[in-house]
Amino acid sequence: MRQRRFLTYSTLVHLLLVLLTAALLFVGHQNRQWNEALDTAFPGDRTPALGSSFARLEITTPDDRPAVWGIEAAGKPTVLFLFSANCASCNTHLDAWLDLYDQFGEEYRFLGVGLDPTSQVADFVERSALPFPAVVPKDRRLFQQLNGIHAVPQTLLIDPAGLVTRHRAGRVSADFLARTAPAG
Repeated sequence: MRQRRFLTYSTLVHLLLVLLTAALLFVGHQNRQWNEALDTAFPGDRTPALGSSFARLEITTPDDRPAVWGIEAAGKPTVLFLFSANCASCNTHLDAWLDLYDQFGEEYRFLGVGLDPTSQVADFVERSALPFPAVVPKDRRLFQQLNGIHAVPQTLLIDPAGLVTRHRAGRVSADFLARTAPAG
């Protein structure tokens, strides 16, 4: 009787191990499929590649008027804050962006890039009282894909030639610009 009970427990443990192994293999397979789908949808790096050209597509102001990037015309590096009005982290990190602007507003050009419909971006800009201009890409999905933007908030530093020289996802601090000598 004791040996039979041992075999039953042993069988149950083995069955449980087989089921656990099958579940892990299934999850691994699903993960590989997901990564392949992401690689197909977003080829290359999933973050902005340093040294690459920043893709400037057609943009508008939050009140839906045509706008221009003006990166080369600024004559100094441009700090881009990429945000979504629906992003809780963007609201949380807003104070860090404003601090950065207060510290370096004279040395760099600052520009917010809203990745929502223009009305939502306009509400965010008004609610947060941004002291720098904000724009909205006409084709937000293409803008995100071409620039490797797959989450917000993100901060990019674009040199006057239009190249990405620095990138930070999430909270940004003064060291993002403090260790960079501005051009001009």
